[in-house]
Amino acid sequence: MIHKRQRRLQVALFTILIAGIFSACDFLNVTPKDKVTSKVVYETYDNAVKALRGLYDKMMLDAEGFMIVMQTSSLHNFFTSADLMGQDVIIDPTQIQGQGDDYNYASRTSDQSRTEFAWSYPYKFITVANDMIAQAPNMQGKEHEKLAFEAEARAIRAFHYHLLVQWFQQTYLIDPEAPAVPLYLTPTAEEQPRATMREVYTAMEEDLAFAVEHLPEVNRSGDNFVLGRDAARGLLVRILMEMGRYEEALPHAKILATKYPPMSKAEYMKGFADNGISECIWALCGSPRNFGASFSNLTIWTQPERRHGRWARKFIFIDSDFYDLFSPTDYRRELIMENTADYSTTPEKKYYTNKLNDPIDEAHAPDLIVMRGSEMLLCQAECEARTGATAQAQATLTKLVQARDSEAPAVQATGEELIKRIWIERRKELFGEGFALHDLKRFRYPLVRKGNHTIRGEAATGILYPKDDYHFVLQIPSQEIEVNKLIIQNK
Repeated sequence: MIHKRQRRLQVALFTILIAGIFSACDFLNVTPKDKVTSKVVYETYDNAVKALRGLYDKMMLDAEGFMIVMQTSSLHNFFTSADLMGQDVIIDPTQIQGQGDDYNYASRTSDQSRTEFAWSYPYKFITVANDMIAQAPNMQGKEHEKLAFEAEARAIRAFHYHLLVQWFQQTYLIDPEAPAVPLYLTPTAEEQPRATMREVYTAMEEDLAFAVEHLPEVNRSGDNFVLGRDAARGLLVRILMEMGRYEEALPHAKILATKYPPMSKAEYMKGFADNGISECIWALCGSPRNFGASFSNLTIWTQPERRHGRWARKFIFIDSDFYDLFSPTDYRRELIMENTADYSTTPEKKYYTNKLNDPIDEAHAPDLIVMRGSEMLLCQAECEARTGATAQAQATLTKLVQARDSEAPAVQATGEELIKRIWIERRKELFGEGFALHDLKRFRYPLVRKGNHTIRGEAATGILYPKDDYHFVLQIPSQEIEVNKLIIQNK
């Protein structure tokens, strides 16, 4: 979406970025802010990496004006929505604001703020990344610095294209020739039709392969908020697996699973608010510059208390069938509590979780963990299972299962039962981290809601939507359809 309205959004984004980038630069004394061009922004490597830092801040908080709308609160919202649209969490049935419509699948149509946000948000970052990539060869600096800068921008672009195809089309293997999203790889305002899934995935693969090759082994500045080589490798694992290329994904997953082994119980129980955990491959770091106190993924999940004046939303609860998947000796079960508050008589609110929690330390704004080692261990197990290495897959999956439950037996499942077991272990390990809907789509499973889910006040009893259902795909926003006549709408 790079029409006139989008270009205004791009200008607004750059204005915010440039103000932060050059606030301490001497030449601003002689160069008006409104005359700063992208050529100047990326004139030197030092300036360029400051622009990248501004981009990461915007990924954490991309609010316009004073009010932060929950449905449109940056990357956090993609994570929360994907979990609410799965089968393991329940929203407070009295919730009439925020994301109740996501849980009820009422926010996917072209006239909803959800679809407008999920479309325009990634394209803003793609637009900026395209400009960075175009300017990189002209930058002053060493050749390896210019290549690393381009590689980081290309990884950011691939990440945001993956967001788009995850939300606006079914999984790749259903039909690689299905229409995906318009593909913009250069700074242009010319409207494009929807490229095919194959074309978009090919572009993402090329970007990430370039990033893995040219990003340094140690992240720029040593921080894991940077989308460095390991994170680019992890993104490559995700897209190769979605393309069914498990043999190619496997060595990358193994590298990361070995480098970032399962964290300890003490780390796991802290609440997932700190990018310092040993498993963290990539996180976006909270700070006074980028933190919307009441609408981060952590504060949305926080129960039951309100911390530091930030809102504890108190509306996400845990399905009883999901709770029953955890054995009594699995320490992750300790993070799911039975509700004893005055609303505990409502069946949907029987359980809540403290897996994700606003930090106790008031000075520490919550970080957003985007990728960690246990996901890669699960990816390794799945790649092994899908390429016929059953014994290796069983051993790999057992490693994670027994890291969380020392009394758990070794995994013995084979064939389709092993694949299903991997999916179940993904649910148990990664809930609250934004995988639920996309895993349903990728594994091609139906959406089943039972337990203490309800539908219009009645107990849910089974399949809500069959596999590959159109409800799993957002419609393209009406504003885009009105402007770009080349676009074909989703069902």
